Amino acid sequence: MQGERKEIQYDRGREMLKWIALITMTIDHIGAVSYPENSVLRMIGRLSFPLFSYLLVLGLESTRNVKRYFARLLIFAFASQVPFYLAFGREPFESLNVFFTLSSGLFFIYFFKMRNIPFVLLPLLS
Repeated sequence: MQGERKEIQYDRGREMLKWIALITMTIDHIGAVSYPENSVLRMIGRLSFPLFSYLLVLGLESTRNVKRYFARLLIFAFASQVPFYLAFGREPFESLNVFFTLSSGLFFIYFFKMRNIPFVLLPLLS
């Protein structure tokens, strides 16, 4: 129905997944920055990306405003780029942090699934 607002309710499972993703991401970053020789910390941290990706899709399906959701992701991507390149000793835009990947994922999922516009797959063909 046009103009109908989605009711957002607290989801304990989603909150638990967010905390697991944050904790595993923190373990990964500690391993990458402080203990690069310890591969166990990096393996634990690899769980965070699939969790964040899943949460991104849940967020897309439950958001009231996709444009604001996308804008928040991009703002966070740019804001976290400085700590990313400082922590990992890279040039400012030598490589991008994961929030740029999540932002582009949101863009493609929105246009492909929600808007049924398959032309967004064209960049994948090149």
